[in-house]
Amino acid sequence: MISKVFKATVLSSIILFTSCKEEQKTDDKSMTENILLQEWTGPYQGVPAFDKMNVADVKEAVEKGMELQLEEIDAIANNTEAPTFENTIVAMESAGKTLDRVFTYYGILSSNMSSPEFREVQAELAPKLSEFRSKISQNEKLFQRIKAVYEASQKNPLEPQEQRVVDLTYKQFEMNGANLDAEKKKRYAEINKELSTLYTKFSNN
Repeated sequence: MISKVFKATVLSSIILFTSCKEEQKTDDKSMTENILLQEWTGPYQGVPAFDKMNVADVKEAVEKGMELQLEEIDAIANNTEAPTFENTIVAMESAGKTLDRVFTYYGILSSNMSSPEFREVQAELAPKLSEFRSKISQNEKLFQRIKAVYEASQKNPLEPQEQRVVDLTYKQFEMNGANLDAEKKKRYAEINKELSTLYTKFSNN
């Protein structure tokens, strides 16, 4: 009896593991096939594949780009090393490269080539993008690291260009409600979410 239960448990574990691996392969394949997510190739250190972009790829690409950037931001926020300009500010500047590439296409599709099909996707993504930005600007651990770098730089100034980046980063987070209490942060995020939807509708009109 025990042997049969053990075998069944092992078999279930193998099936579950295989299923997870297959799901991972599917995600990787999807990311590879979506042209908006791919690294640029060609001259000038790579150029966007504008000739291959498709509205049908936008939603998946934006959502994947947001997911990847949030993972990078969480890694920075949860870094156990003491906050420094390099491991916090520079790391933040380096995060989100995939989403940056996606938004190169997004900008063209929303401005130069706006279409009814794209506007539908844009309206659906607007509140999601607002929530994404709030998750970064209201990440308490991340802000505390930024604040630590900022306060240290007030006592021991960095190089002028580095100091400027630190000042702007801190003030940007502060202006986006990072110093508010939990209830006010929630309300601030709700307002931003509503405004993003209204702004999208207004611009599309």
